[in-house]
Amino acid sequence: MFAVLAGLTLGPAMGGAAVALYLLAGAIGLPVFAGAAGGFVLFFGPTGGFLLGSLLSAILAGLIAGVPRNSKKTPLWRLVAACALGMLIVYAPGVLWLKRVMAASWGEAFTIGFTPFIIGDIIKSALAVTAARRLRKSAAKVLNG
Repeated sequence: MFAVLAGLTLGPAMGGAAVALYLLAGAIGLPVFAGAAGGFVLFFGPTGGFLLGSLLSAILAGLIAGVPRNSKKTPLWRLVAACALGMLIVYAPGVLWLKRVMAASWGEAFTIGFTPFIIGDIIKSALAVTAARRLRKSAAKVLNG
């Protein structure tokens, strides 16, 4: 959810950069990924697609939400759409990669990589949209002077 929130709050370039730095930190071994894990090898394991999806998610959510502006309030529908599509773009490469790495069927891949997380992610998405409405005002001041 951090990736989507980064895109919603900072826009595509800065949100994507924030997530890229996070992924770089994890790739060099800092324990920033789930379960306090880190290391480049995780990009080739079952969660590798979700890691890639998080970068794509920040960029897509940022493109849809737009760069925050001091003079312009982003419509709620745009933030909701950005969040929903941002979440889907995390799951798409995530489930595809999971299926490949685990040699699983589509049903197994969805059961492992989608079903257990979607309800929580919907709830977190609602919270992210709420937070983004406030955070975008602060981000606009910092980004635009």
